[in-house]
Amino acid sequence: MEITAEMKSVFANMVVVKLKKGFDEHHITKNLINTITIDIMASGDVKIKIPAKIYDLKEWNKNKVIIYTGEGSYAEAVNQTGGYSPTKSHKNYIDKAIMESVVQWKNYYHIKG
Repeated sequence: MEITAEMKSVFANMVVVKLKKGFDEHHITKNLINTITIDIMASGDVKIKIPAKIYDLKEWNKNKVIIYTGEGSYAEAVNQTGGYSPTKSHKNYIDKAIMESVVQWKNYYHIKG
């Protein structure tokens, strides 16, 4: 079975939905989920980006304004540590979203195995 560009795009969208759903309950600013994008390459491949630029948390807590510090991304740190959620529910959020999406995608296209 050939996996088409459309099938890859459907999968990427499923992953993004799962990523965002994982932050429905516990988040500070939604900066991480609001910065997720899908890039569709000329080859038909897709790339999901989670820039989650680091921002000044003190400024957010004080004035509820996001001011980026230019110091990189915190997406992988949240993935590894679970972030600030009380139950560390965001730990491995990327892998969880991908694995859940694989099952959903296979069901969507009636793929066995």
